[in-house]
Amino acid sequence: MVWVDDPFELFQLHVQGSGKIKLPDGQIISVSFAQSNGRPFKSISRFLLDHGRIAGRDMAYQNIKNYLRNIRMSVRKSLISTNDIYFFQRVENGPMGALQISVTSGRSIATDPDFFPKGGTRFHEGTETSA
Repeated sequence: MVWVDDPFELFQLHVQGSGKIKLPDGQIISVSFAQSNGRPFKSISRFLLDHGRIAGRDMAYQNIKNYLRNIRMSVRKSLISTNDIYFFQRVENGPMGALQISVTSGRSIATDPDFFPKGGTRFHEGTETSA
């Protein structure tokens, strides 16, 4: 078993479904989703938006993280603990994605299999620049 010292990072691990944890001795282990306890997922960002805590235009990872880090610990814990629904397993070649293969840093994205098929492709339209 592993305990983490940052509730927000644990929440992010739940959202992403896999990640890496640095142990006190410096060792880094990879963990991936193993099972859910069946409770429904509750979006912290939706709660913050619906209650006027963060504006829609400011709904970014770093802004949510900063907001949660700057509120009372009891409020932060109650928001983050609404998603104690996932169990993780240690993996050797991870973190693992939904297809049970290692994710690619900067390329793999977390998706909800209820809305996005496993192995589906996402295209991003960006602007090309030339020298």
